[in-house]
Amino acid sequence: MITIYTKTHREACLDGLSLEDAAVYDEYVSDYFDYVLDAALEEGIAVEFSNNLSPYSYSVTDNNYNKENDFMLFDIKGFWTWYN
Repeated sequence: MITIYTKTHREACLDGLSLEDAAVYDEYVSDYFDYVLDAALEEGIAVEFSNNLSPYSYSVTDNNYNKENDFMLFDIKGFWTWYN
């Protein structure tokens, strides 16, 4: 299972960016998370969202670490790449 920490994800995506960028993020982040969830379900990977801060924007379970980590690193576009 992949846990996405939404507060950390937001901070990481907006680091050093403008208030206008924050407004774009806030408007489209739900669609982005739907994209991540749909892609994960196609791969048989469970995703949960946690409204917490963490040192990283996501974590993966130990039993499927390689598959889930590779999925997040290589298969999923980052928010700004997906948005553009």
